[in-house]
Amino acid sequence: MALLAGALPACAMALAACGSGSSSTSSDFIARATAVCRTFYDRAYALPAPVSMADFLGYPAKQQALSEAELSGLRAVTPPPSAKAAYAAYLRDLAELDALNRPLAAKMAAADAAAVQRRGAGAAGRTKLRLGEGREEVRRQEALRVSLERQARALGLTVCARNPYTAEHTSPG
Repeated sequence: MALLAGALPACAMALAACGSGSSSTSSDFIARATAVCRTFYDRAYALPAPVSMADFLGYPAKQQALSEAELSGLRAVTPPPSAKAAYAAYLRDLAELDALNRPLAAKMAAADAAAVQRRGAGAAGRTKLRLGEGREEVRRQEALRVSLERQARALGLTVCARNPYTAEHTSPG
């Protein structure tokens, strides 16, 4: 979708929020990573809730673009030497989660586009998806989310540890 173009401004904003990529102290690292995660949450919570099937089918692509911008922003943050290995593992798992989510977003967008082609513009959102497919991927995604929360907390990144699908949103103060 054209939404990937929207990821670039989000990424630029996240990078601007966290300053340069070098972090000299643990508190600098936490502040910069937290700024990236807050930008992600603010943008994710600003997405309008899907009200139609077409909205629902397009929602994963919007969320994916935001997740990829968050990962890009977090990669620009350099941890202190004591957290380097743990942060690298966190970023690897976050990248794996994004990689698992990407096909679902593409599949939902493609399914809706195919319905429009077959039945005309009025068919948007009338696509049947086989939700039983990919159960193993869903299990892996959930395991990664749990692991990422634990890893983020261990790194002191409590804002990044929130689950974007269940956490209450509070504006950064």
